[in-house]
Amino acid sequence: MGGTTRRARFAAALVIGVGALTTATADAATRVEVPCDGRDGGPEGLRAAINEVNTAGGGEIQLEEGCTYAITKVDNRTRSGANGLPVIRTRIRITTLAERGLLSGIRVGGRRDPSASVVRQGGPAFRLFEVARGARLSLEYIDLAGGSAPTGGAVRNNGETLSLMYSSIDTSVATGPVAHGGGIWSASPVQLTYSHVRRTEATGQTAEGGGIWSGTSIHLQYSSVSRSAARARAGTAYGGGIFSRSGEVELTYSDASANRVVSAGRAALGGGIFAPGGVELTYSDVTNNLADGRPAEGGGVYSPRLGVDGTYSSVTGNRPDNCRC
Repeated sequence: MGGTTRRARFAAALVIGVGALTTATADAATRVEVPCDGRDGGPEGLRAAINEVNTAGGGEIQLEEGCTYAITKVDNRTRSGANGLPVIRTRIRITTLAERGLLSGIRVGGRRDPSASVVRQGGPAFRLFEVARGARLSLEYIDLAGGSAPTGGAVRNNGETLSLMYSSIDTSVATGPVAHGGGIWSASPVQLTYSHVRRTEATGQTAEGGGIWSGTSIHLQYSSVSRSAARARAGTAYGGGIFSRSGEVELTYSDASANRVVSAGRAALGGGIFAPGGVELTYSDVTNNLADGRPAEGGGVYSPRLGVDGTYSSVTGNRPDNCRC
């Protein structure tokens, strides 16, 4: 694609039978293509695209597959910390120009990886995306890495349901006195489909949700949260992989594995999953997670009130116990 870009406005409608449904963007939505480089490409092109779609009231941003958009500076600061990209203030879907339906990272018929990467590179600490109240962000074929903020290392979502499809969040951290959501912090439900959160961490005086923190429900379908950690230097640590404050955590053909919840001086609860609202597992596994604290409970799952409902699933190999249910 080089140094060219195409920006198009279109009437977005999905017709089923004799009825018509308007897509989640808007009747006159904006679609912006951002190439890997050139005048309208790269990180500055992505910033401009978000601003354009925000102003238009919603739409879609298409990145170049196989490209890494390296964010090196702070774009804005809110009360929740610094952001590398403009705040999402409307309904925006960010995807790539690749053919739909390909699994991220798999070559099919000689095609290259259909994903694009958005990463923090050098410079000061900042998260990549923040979503404002009433807005909605959907990521498809997008890999995020390197974010750092007190809450939501890669993404902080104050808006509607956060959706990731064929996407990943890697090596992002939440750091501060109260650290929540090494990869994702969301006030609303989180939906992962064919997506992965890995090697993320929440580290502070107290820590919650090394991979994902949600104020309500979390649903993983064909997805995983792995090798993530919540580490508390003095207070209690909750949810090495997944933390849900009140809603149910559902895993369908998914896994939470090799996560850790660690406290230097107090309780460590839920090495894999912390979910007072209960856990539902369907063809899913919670394995090889660890809780390490005084006391340490729920090496795999901590859900003492509602427990775990499992179908063809396993909670095994966790330490010091598999479930505090």
